[in-house]
Amino acid sequence: MTLCNFAHTFPHFVAKILERDRSLKRNFREESITDMLMAGLSTFKSFGIHVDFPNEPVTGGDMEWIFVAPNQLNGGAFFSLLIQAKRARLAKRKKGDYWLYDHLDHGSPAGSQAQTLINYTKSTKGATAPLYMFYNPLSATEPAKGTLPAIEGINLVFADFIAPVIKNGCTVNEKKVDRWRKHFMPLSNILCHSCNAKPSHKYIHANLFTKNYWNHPSFIVRRLNKIYKSQLNDTENRNINSKFKIKRGIPSNIIRSINGDTTKEDIMNLERPRVIFSSSATAFFD
Repeated sequence: MTLCNFAHTFPHFVAKILERDRSLKRNFREESITDMLMAGLSTFKSFGIHVDFPNEPVTGGDMEWIFVAPNQLNGGAFFSLLIQAKRARLAKRKKGDYWLYDHLDHGSPAGSQAQTLINYTKSTKGATAPLYMFYNPLSATEPAKGTLPAIEGINLVFADFIAPVIKNGCTVNEKKVDRWRKHFMPLSNILCHSCNAKPSHKYIHANLFTKNYWNHPSFIVRRLNKIYKSQLNDTENRNINSKFKIKRGIPSNIIRSINGDTTKEDIMNLERPRVIFSSSATAFFD
């Protein structure tokens, strides 16, 4: 199985797993699905993917995905995703059942979890994108309809759209799955990339089209900037150029993980589960 196949099939697997727990007294938590996702990604080590877990159990469903290009000119380059996971639950009501993310405004004060995510990524000056990853049971899924994207077992949403809405808490209507559907991205937007992408003429190198060239951080940044801008209204769109940017130089602990030299101290300092996508390409892409 290729990584792109995984991106298309794993969300359906998640949807079926979450569907099963509807008949159980205890639901699967976000951490359980996140662990399955991390385990699935760990099978792609030959594609330059490295998975690290912290020693201590982590509360919450968050994780970090880091895209690195160690061979990039001038000391390498990287870009990361800071992801907070939430699962959908069914609310049964006489007027009609609906699906919602009932812990969307988690934190003290309410909604502060989202703002903490935003604040951290702002400190990286565009080198980190804050995202919510929503896990949806099979009964909640729907195919794309008109301009609305599909509701899949896994959907992603930029935290920038969520944080202002849930600040200081939010209403039930603002937690509903349908409220966020217009912003949904499929997992394949991150893990699948066109083989027709053209390199900049200034940076053509012999090893450009290696099997893991696609996960060069420049690809991720370009894709996310395009999607983010498309979801803004016209006024906001005119004021946004490139929200996300790659960063030069790769932290030493990331290099050690890529080389299989992770230390005990590295694991002790790990705050959340981490996936590193390493590209051997040496070119930036336009």
